[in-house]
Amino acid sequence: MQNKKFWMGVVAVFITLMFKDFISYMLFITPRFESIFHLTRPEAEVKMGIVVVMVGFFAYFFTWIFSKGYEGKGVMEGIRYGLAVALMMMLPLTYVVYASMPIQFSLTEQLGAFLHTTIDCVLAGITLTWIVSMKPKQTG
Repeated sequence: MQNKKFWMGVVAVFITLMFKDFISYMLFITPRFESIFHLTRPEAEVKMGIVVVMVGFFAYFFTWIFSKGYEGKGVMEGIRYGLAVALMMMLPLTYVVYASMPIQFSLTEQLGAFLHTTIDCVLAGITLTWIVSMKPKQTG
């Protein structure tokens, strides 16, 4: 993966995740998790700077790992990569959160969290395959 495409991929993944998460939190996540809001910071105290930096961190390493194994096999490669990352992240995280926080285990809510992250990762993988497969503009 060329350096320019790598950085375009990082930025594209970052924008994709920030936009999709904003929409998801407004429409789906906030209404479903009101019962556990007492376990989180009040909205005014959320450290958005840390959130943005961590999404950037994720975008960088998501793109970097993808670039090391990119095979040029089209959009299914991005989907497969996104699914693998989502499984690697969410399956352990779901059970660690359940084991360490005073919350009920709800298959519906756990499945919802898994699907949210899976959609994020698959969209990011598709975005990367699109960026990497772009042909350079012909000049002259």
